[in-house]
Amino acid sequence: MKHVSRWLARYHRGGLIGLGATVLLAVSYFIAVALHQAAIEEVDAAKRHIAQSDWIAAIRCLDTALWEDRFLSPEVYLLRGTAINESINVDGKWPFGHSREDSLTDVERYLRYRPASGEAHYQRGCILVGLAKKSEAREAFAEAIRLLPDPTKALFERSFLSHYWFSDRATAIKEITSAIERQPLVAEYYDQRACYRLAALDRRGASLDRAKAARLRANPNRVTVQDLEVLERERRDQPVTAPQDATAVIAELSRFRGGWRGLATESQGKMQDVSKRLYVYAFDDDRYSVFVDDWSQPEESFRLDPSHERAWIDLVRTVEDRTVTLLGIYEFHLGRLRLCIADEGEPRPKEFATEDLVRGSLLTFRSMAGRIARPPLPGGGDNPGNAWAR
Repeated sequence: MKHVSRWLARYHRGGLIGLGATVLLAVSYFIAVALHQAAIEEVDAAKRHIAQSDWIAAIRCLDTALWEDRFLSPEVYLLRGTAINESINVDGKWPFGHSREDSLTDVERYLRYRPASGEAHYQRGCILVGLAKKSEAREAFAEAIRLLPDPTKALFERSFLSHYWFSDRATAIKEITSAIERQPLVAEYYDQRACYRLAALDRRGASLDRAKAARLRANPNRVTVQDLEVLERERRDQPVTAPQDATAVIAELSRFRGGWRGLATESQGKMQDVSKRLYVYAFDDDRYSVFVDDWSQPEESFRLDPSHERAWIDLVRTVEDRTVTLLGIYEFHLGRLRLCIADEGEPRPKEFATEDLVRGSLLTFRSMAGRIARPPLPGGGDNPGNAWAR
């Protein structure tokens, strides 16, 4: 009996210890489950804050979630890395205890688990831009373009790098054009491509992109791709191709021949009297010269096509060692000549008015019949201003 009593006492103590361990494990389990559920709720709240661009609140929720459960999905690190970087970019605020380097660490940690995530490579590129790591950022966007189902935003960001950081204008235009082909109704994309085209000296293309962006902003949610295609056709003016030895063209050239004294200029609906100044266009065959005060433009060529309802004129001009063609229309009436000329890159005007002309001028002249056809250039032996001003 004595041995039995001892055995029962040991069994009793062991049972109590086992029971205590079981209770402790059960409590730990329920606490872990509760913390895990609370962490998931914090992540869901963070996603709602991200949807509202409330980056600071999202970061707080994600920090809490990671404190509550270190074994959450790796997605948490991508979310927090994105939120930290966006908070710095958009709000201009540095979240307490976080830096842009921390956001890069978070995203790269996620990439260790999900190396084929196009979104993570895109976010890494955005962070690297903020850290001024140009080449790495460009490579990250290239990887995002390869992996994302819709790489539009990565193409847009990479085009910015190509243009502004690498001065690779051709690549920048190609990349932003690819973005436009995927999402053709985003005004910002056309604005950006207009900047690239302008830097590449494609003023006509830049003008068309600005017009498309303006159309999209004027009628948001109502402009269609077909509307933009119509706009492009309307603005796709061709230079004069009519043979300049045709009878009708030769007859018009003879009407131009001689000097024409400026009476008024108009731009964006505002008229300016120039009748008291030296303001002269001189035409001779298919060449013309311009004299304005003490400035002059040496002889350049021009072409005519009188077959249109508004007769066409193209003026060739040298600008910064480049030859450009300005598209315009003209008419003669009671000894006066009117030219409505668009600036470089702008479409040919349709009417003799400038209210709707983005860039260009309406010029009115009177004939100087019987005067010198072409005065000497300023700086010569005679003062041309005196000869033309009388």
